[in-house]
Amino acid sequence: MGVLGAVWLSSSCRQVAGLDGDFVDTSSSGSTASGGGVGGAGGGAGATGGAGGAADVCSTCAADKFCDPSQGCGDCLEASHCTDANKPACVDGKCRECATAADCPTSGDVCYSDLKCGSECTGDGDCPDLCDTDAGVCVQCLTVADCSDQLCHPTQLRCVDCVADSDCPAEASRCQHHDHKCKECLIDTDCASGEICDKQSCHAA
Repeated sequence: MGVLGAVWLSSSCRQVAGLDGDFVDTSSSGSTASGGGVGGAGGGAGATGGAGGAADVCSTCAADKFCDPSQGCGDCLEASHCTDANKPACVDGKCRECATAADCPTSGDVCYSDLKCGSECTGDGDCPDLCDTDAGVCVQCLTVADCSDQLCHPTQLRCVDCVADSDCPAEASRCQHHDHKCKECLIDTDCASGEICDKQSCHAA
């Protein structure tokens, strides 16, 4: 990972890059996570979601979005991009209430699988769905059997359409981590020559 560079702004999207083009976490508070686990009490911050390579692959990003060169346009790449005090954590390109218990304003609260803060649970009766009693955290699933026609995310413990590209069909072969849904494309290079990715679909440039 390169030495921290400047925040780069363009008319299409913003990137935070190191001198070698790698994305780096410049935040001093709050959490940044990519596919991070559910946050029990005392949980640590996750890793930054940026991937290497600073090619301009997000030609259709709005000016207030940030470009992850693997996942495309998002609301954030790190916690410092989240300006709403009620959603200080950046998780998979979106600002959330929490990524870990450290983001919760009330002492003793934990971060549930829906990325919201709540009290520790001791049994399923304390939760809308299930209680992960090992962590004291309310979750949507513990195994794939808890999800009717979806997958159970192995670390976030919520039901999703996909975790990786390999979970997606050929006609929508990219798994977007923002919402864990399969899309036709996330970045311009997912499309054929002469096309760009706009709103997760390939169109003529």
